[in-house]
Amino acid sequence: VGLIMYFVRTPCEWGMDAISATLTFLWEVVGYVEGLFFKDLKQTMKKEQCEVKLLVTASMPGTKTLVVHGQNECDIPTQLPVHEDTQFEALLKECLEFFNIPESQSTHYFLMDKRWNLIHYNKTYVRDIYPFRRSVSPQLNLVHMHPERGQELIQKQVFTRKLEEVGRVLFLISLTQKIPTAHKQSHVSMLQEDLLRLPSFPRSAIDAEFSLFSDPQAGKELFGLDTLQKSLWIQLLEEMFLGMPSEFPWGDEIMLFLNVFNGALILHPEDSALLRQYAATVINTAVHFNHLFSLSGYQWILPTMLQVYSDYESNPQLRRAIEFACHQFYILHRKPFVLQLFASVAPLLEFPDTTNTGSSKGVSAQCLFDLLQSLEGETTDILDILELVKAEKPLKSLDFCYGNEDLTFSISEAIKLCVTVVAYAPESFR
Repeated sequence: VGLIMYFVRTPCEWGMDAISATLTFLWEVVGYVEGLFFKDLKQTMKKEQCEVKLLVTASMPGTKTLVVHGQNECDIPTQLPVHEDTQFEALLKECLEFFNIPESQSTHYFLMDKRWNLIHYNKTYVRDIYPFRRSVSPQLNLVHMHPERGQELIQKQVFTRKLEEVGRVLFLISLTQKIPTAHKQSHVSMLQEDLLRLPSFPRSAIDAEFSLFSDPQAGKELFGLDTLQKSLWIQLLEEMFLGMPSEFPWGDEIMLFLNVFNGALILHPEDSALLRQYAATVINTAVHFNHLFSLSGYQWILPTMLQVYSDYESNPQLRRAIEFACHQFYILHRKPFVLQLFASVAPLLEFPDTTNTGSSKGVSAQCLFDLLQSLEGETTDILDILELVKAEKPLKSLDFCYGNEDLTFSISEAIKLCVTVVAYAPESFR
């Protein structure tokens, strides 16, 4: 930790690499330090002004202004205002105009941090990089560089930042797992509150640098690291959920956390490790927050699952994993799950006789039928998802009123259920 503090205060060319390298092993040690609590750690790091580098929950107001220097020393620097949603892309555009750089040359210019000699990815939010400091504005240089060299430096910077984030998330996972049971609830409660207060959450957890993934040099490595980061965020939120009381009075804010799951699935649906982690986590969450999911919880995750199920018809492994997860949901909540499934799919359904004018593809009726049909039979756990499920296995219905009732799902029963809903409120849209 002292090493991280040193490099935060003493910028050098390889300082960021040193910080990310330190974070990658710090998480392995933190679980074995006795008496280390999130609250104390947070206060100490805040006092030492390196909270942002160590804790993924650190909430700092972003800088309000930036100063950019031109290529020549005689150029008058420009001070640019920074808002919550300002990206480096917008700043670069303004600087090119201010310093009268012709558009034909724009690809040869980059904004470089004066202290660290780093070039930031153009889609990065400025507030995520530069916290607010009274009477101090971050200093950047507008530098001329060959586009390929610039992209190489950006790629390196993004990789280092992503590695840092992986280290920070692992640090928090390790701390949460090893915290004494007596303190667990207060720890996860603080974690939840901090994440809700974080302006960049859940965006920071599901941000992806798409344009860099196709890079022939380091694109694959960055894509792999991004997948790992998303998977670790799922694990962190699972640890948080399972440490909370099962009757926690959730409001709409649970959407922010479940959107991390949804975002990860949309971004990396064909990664079997992430898919396995995702499926197990949503099952664990449904078991833990039984009451919430028996009422409306599934409607926050099913639309994404259904959309992915429909979009990847050619991927049997993905489809079978989603079918298996849905089968477990049915075992847990039976009719409430089926009703929420229909409620979730209704706005997404595509009918053969309608033309889709929107850019997004919906869920075909055939896909819905395939999913319902899979619920009728036995589904295979091809990814060994249940191995990661923390509930007693095989899973049983969480509603005691079902008792030893036959588990079998049938499409005809599902249709009867729909008819019942329609008969109950024929005037409603559903």
